[in-house]
Amino acid sequence: METNSSSCDLPTEVIDHVVNMWVDVLKTPIPASGHFTEDDNFINVSTTWSVVDPGKKEAVRFQRNASVLKKSVSWNNGATFIEKENLIMNETAATPIDGKTICISRDGSRKAILIEKPNGSGKDAKIQFIQIWNSDTLLKSYDLSALDKHKSVYTFADFGSTMVWNESGEILAYLAEKKFPKPRPFFSSDVPDEMSNDLSGKDTKGPRGEEYALKQSWGEQMHDMHFSVIVILHVETDKFNVIEMPNDQFPTDLQWVDNNSIIGTSYAIKDWRLGLIYCTNRESQIFQINVDGSNLRFLSASGRAAFCPRVRPDGKFVIWQERAVDEPHNRARNIMGTSISDQAIPNCLYESIPPNLPIYDNFPKQCWALDGSSFLVIAISDGTLSLISASPKNGQVETKFISTSSPGIDNILWIGQNYILLARSSSLCGPYIELMETVGDNRRAALSKVHNSMPASTLTAKLYGQASIPSFYVGPEECKPNSVPLIVWVHGGPHACFVDSFVPEATFFTRMGYAFLKVNYIGSTGASARDETDDLLGKIGTLDVQDSQSIVQQAIKKFPCIDSEKIGIWGGSHGGFLTCHLIAQYPEFYKAAVTRNPVCDLNVMIGTSDISDWVYAETGIPFLTSVQTGFVPAAKSIEETERLFKASPISYVSKVKAATLLCVGTEDLRVPASQGISFYRALKAYGKTAEIRVYPDCHPLSTIPVRIDGVIHAALWFKRFIK
Repeated sequence: METNSSSCDLPTEVIDHVVNMWVDVLKTPIPASGHFTEDDNFINVSTTWSVVDPGKKEAVRFQRNASVLKKSVSWNNGATFIEKENLIMNETAATPIDGKTICISRDGSRKAILIEKPNGSGKDAKIQFIQIWNSDTLLKSYDLSALDKHKSVYTFADFGSTMVWNESGEILAYLAEKKFPKPRPFFSSDVPDEMSNDLSGKDTKGPRGEEYALKQSWGEQMHDMHFSVIVILHVETDKFNVIEMPNDQFPTDLQWVDNNSIIGTSYAIKDWRLGLIYCTNRESQIFQINVDGSNLRFLSASGRAAFCPRVRPDGKFVIWQERAVDEPHNRARNIMGTSISDQAIPNCLYESIPPNLPIYDNFPKQCWALDGSSFLVIAISDGTLSLISASPKNGQVETKFISTSSPGIDNILWIGQNYILLARSSSLCGPYIELMETVGDNRRAALSKVHNSMPASTLTAKLYGQASIPSFYVGPEECKPNSVPLIVWVHGGPHACFVDSFVPEATFFTRMGYAFLKVNYIGSTGASARDETDDLLGKIGTLDVQDSQSIVQQAIKKFPCIDSEKIGIWGGSHGGFLTCHLIAQYPEFYKAAVTRNPVCDLNVMIGTSDISDWVYAETGIPFLTSVQTGFVPAAKSIEETERLFKASPISYVSKVKAATLLCVGTEDLRVPASQGISFYRALKAYGKTAEIRVYPDCHPLSTIPVRIDGVIHAALWFKRFIK
């Protein structure tokens, strides 16, 4: 039996130090949601946070409540962070929350909480309950399994608002998996059940001989999501109404228009469903439907990718984001809008072309000002998550920056009449909650302490390659020349980016004594002048590799403290692809590498990934017709086979000299584990130093036990080979 030992030859005290440091960083609480109410004297704030419990190896959520005396708030209209010590506030202790999803009514008077409990029949089998609370007590509780109206309620973040109250807080809409009769085998020894017929005599059992038919899903992390339904719960009467869309439509991201109708995003269901997560180029439309299932209509054009609808508070106007259904899996989006009542042709309110700042992030769940005069957008400005106010006027929007300073805006938690509740962080500053005024100079005040900031002696700097968004260096402010090892982190995608925000892994490695470089290479999103995603199409394995290496060289030149003989690198997905390329194309430069679910062989990837079209797009192989249907999951000629091979890290594997640790997930549908395993076996065949970890996890390797183990092994690997 082959064994791996990334901790080999390291003293116990070194291993313990690594473990304790990572556990300490993981215990940084991250703000997840929040809301507030206010009166003449107080702002009553409730926030929900998530934190890792390393003992239970799971994320736990807790709630904090505080009443802040308005007169005690120390406002600041500059970039300097204001601590909360001067606030007069009655703050309750953190209280654990036992809920999968929490949905708060607009006035804050009611909460719907989705509870999950194991049912004892299997590892993943759950019983779901919806609890309805007011400010005083539990009002009602529904056992959804016993009601048997549908299968599991969706809580997937990429589906946007999966549970939402109407304006009065009396009707709850949510998304769930559609319930079908269970298929039967051709032969069964079961005794015939007279109750299997309904009153009309129709057989209500499932179809015979269909147990093993292929069930299309949305791929990575969505393997159990086949057909969605909208469920309307009338809380006062306990009535459930299940709305089924046509079989070629998959509704998500719900918004109330009034008490009678709902708007949402519907994805087109094709014969071959491609993976949906991280992919904004899937055909979708904005729809409206009545709560009784009647009068379905589409507000956006077909053949486009339209998503993230947000209805104005008066229910008369809706905005959404839209892009072409073309090659890049992520790119800048336009903002569309239309009147709901008069069925007008949608207007393009904001186009992501110069001189406008490109928009890459979805709208927050709540983005409209209460009076409907403007909505808020988070955009990237020179690597910082900035806040923009957009006011629709005469078929366009007038925009202005509200906040561009660091720490950047991680999330908009709540919008009130006079204030906005925000979550902020930066590379040097841990996450915290802030209140911002909606008028005047948009003055700011922190409402929570900052967790796990970097030491005062740490600096951050921006470096620029071919992408206009900067890369971020974090390291010691003063130290001796050639004294600090460097870890290079290349992001996945490739059409994604790093921003100036808190990342636990970066904080951990910096505290371990490394300098850390987050690389944004050509083709990254986040550009401020124009959308640069197309710059990389057809050129992966060359331009992205060269640009990443030039940024690393730039960092070494700019910061003499970096020891150029002690360079490590890590990355996942396309970042793993780049990691494998860089250690092979620059074999003398990198001493150690950690690569997570890497793309290694594009000829295999094209037929096994849930996004086969990604290989076409990024390598420049032309589609036959459209992105969704005009391709086959294999190279179609010797020329295409050669093109894919030359772009693949596997073609360079014999040149690798860096000690390489691979981490793969057996449940990864995006980059199957076989990619990393094959690269590992090739490394061993060439006599290279390599180890592999195989986790029961999907593409991000982000479940808590895997995340704890993976980063510890990475740190120990770097300890062995570069420090």
